[in-house]
Amino acid sequence: MAFEGICKLCSNKKILRKSHIFPNFIISWLRETGSGYFRMAENPNVKYQDIPKGRFFCEDCEQLFCEGERDFSEKIFYPYLENKPQKFEYSKSLYYFLISVLWRVLRSKLDDYKNEHRVFVKEIDKYEEEWRYFLLHKKNSMVSDVHLFMTDFVKSSYIPVKGFNRYMVRGIDGTVLSNSSECYVYVKFSRFCVFAPITKYDESKWVNTKISDKGGTWSSPQEIKDGRIGQFLVERIRSAFTRYNKNISEKQKQSVREYQKKNIEKIRDSELGEALFYDSISSVDTTFFPKGRIGRNDLCPCGSNLKYKKCHGR
Repeated sequence: MAFEGICKLCSNKKILRKSHIFPNFIISWLRETGSGYFRMAENPNVKYQDIPKGRFFCEDCEQLFCEGERDFSEKIFYPYLENKPQKFEYSKSLYYFLISVLWRVLRSKLDDYKNEHRVFVKEIDKYEEEWRYFLLHKKNSMVSDVHLFMTDFVKSSYIPVKGFNRYMVRGIDGTVLSNSSECYVYVKFSRFCVFAPITKYDESKWVNTKISDKGGTWSSPQEIKDGRIGQFLVERIRSAFTRYNKNISEKQKQSVREYQKKNIEKIRDSELGEALFYDSISSVDTTFFPKGRIGRNDLCPCGSNLKYKKCHGR
């Protein structure tokens, strides 16, 4: 049934399509390389065949995104996942694609983000508008610095938090993050982390991550020297796994275990299985969480769902 409404991009009253915030090829890849279904941290007792959709855009605006999505999936997304090149050339369509995903995440919960980050309301409104005009091809100049950071498995004896590998190579996420002086829009999917500063920031702390709006060359090694970004990622992972463990029932835990036993070979040979394996053989680094900042009866930051005094506070 046709649904008429106001398109969030062009602001015209049109028939709106039902679509994801993130491109379909990313959702399909997650399904094909995982268990075939999704569980949300807020309600892990339900198995979803798809990630929730919404009616955000008209057909014309959806088509504006298509070229950048196609170029990214064919020239960067799958080649990087399959071969992990240390260097590749990219066109200006990469910048357009990254802005499109950043803007969709920002626009999806715009009022919530402005309430949560009230100090930066003017910047949030400014960049939402500038990105929107850029996506509609009404603004051609560079509208924001965009940083793309590629991730991979951490094959180490220690990880900062439980579920670290699973999030860093398979997580799908997006939000606004800020501190007292800086604000970023953040998007995460598969092994790609995207950050767009919407305030002044120290660019010297970002090594080989900046994407040009005119095209260029991406190369590794990359480095983010700002420790607050690492702390944000760890807290984001810890929060998601804490919510998942808190909300999932014993019945569903048993269901997950039974599924894993029945499909052990399929899981073992998948990327999901590889992430689970590296997480399982790694210990959480106890020095990552300074003891003075965590109450003994608080949940442990490692994501175990145990009180700190019974986990890493011992």
